[in-house]
Amino acid sequence: MDETLLHAATLEDIFQRKIYGDHAKPSFITSFADKQQVIKIGVFLRPYLQMMLSKLSQLFDIVVYTASEKAYANSILDRIDPYKKYFKKRLYRDRCTKAVLDNERVVYLKDLRCIQGYSLAQIVLVDNTPLSFALQPENGIPISNFYYDPSDTKLKWLTQYLTRQVYFATDVRECNR
Repeated sequence: MDETLLHAATLEDIFQRKIYGDHAKPSFITSFADKQQVIKIGVFLRPYLQMMLSKLSQLFDIVVYTASEKAYANSILDRIDPYKKYFKKRLYRDRCTKAVLDNERVVYLKDLRCIQGYSLAQIVLVDNTPLSFALQPENGIPISNFYYDPSDTKLKWLTQYLTRQVYFATDVRECNR
């Protein structure tokens, strides 16, 4: 989700520090409860996100599998998909496998076997962190990080790849080799 479909930042970073420039305006502002405080964030949607979701939801069952906490993720996903017409299912950090790397960096691996009702031949995972699909690398489609770039076209490219190649595959892993 984060840095793949969108980028979220604190309102302070966006409006006071202006780390995205003077003219950057988030697609929307939302909030979520974190422990004993409410945090407000601005969310920048990656260009072509709505087009991609509209098109792909007609062809595929879209599952959001995020390493984010549920409250944070839902505050964003409920705005992107308020009528629950795009995302068939949502999986959060609690469904990830936590791994600690040599340098003590924590990463969250996404085990696609937890998505019930589908074989691995039918599942792809699009993620900006290739380690996320380390358990099933042939199911992974890497995508570059998104922070804030109105000229980004990666989701347009991804939509074409999924509809022109992956959609017709008997085993999606063959497309990614």
